[in-house]
Amino acid sequence: MTDIKGFKNYIKELGLEIKNKDILLVGAGGIGTSLSHYFLTECTRKVRIYDINVEKSQQICNKIRKKNQNSNIKFGIIIKKNLIL
Repeated sequence: MTDIKGFKNYIKELGLEIKNKDILLVGAGGIGTSLSHYFLTECTRKVRIYDINVEKSQQICNKIRKKNQNSNIKFGIIIKKNLIL
């Protein structure tokens, strides 16, 4: 929970508006579930979770859908050899 509070404060400090935005979350580990919930509670348009392990991103999506069936959340896989950061 502390991570989310810090993240939320930092978003505000930067002056970023996430309402009605599309969110791409790269990585489904650790804080991924909490961040996904946060983004969806902030009225983002949609959240997409991508990870090299598609099962992880699918688990987060399924967990969120159980709590909110109307959430616009989907998952995908990142193929390592094609990932450029």
